Amino acid sequence: MTSAWERPRPPFGWRDITRIVAGGICIVLGVIGLVLPFLQGILLLAIGTGLLAPYIPFFRRLRIWFYRRYPEIRRRLHKKG
Repeated sequence: MTSAWERPRPPFGWRDITRIVAGGICIVLGVIGLVLPFLQGILLLAIGTGLLAPYIPFFRRLRIWFYRRYPEIRRRLHKKG
């Protein structure tokens, strides 16, 4: 059985569209930032991946792989309180 963060959900409201646009912009800037010295490319790629993971299967699989590879980071990100 898959958990809630692994299940895809279709984009519906304006918040979802905003997340998709912001994630796409972060991915584009991240790729540019890998070449340019004044942009933090890896950071922007990570943010874009996080924003797009609920909507795009490739980024969802990448997030699942990352959480399984580094479970301590997942615990810190999802810690309540």
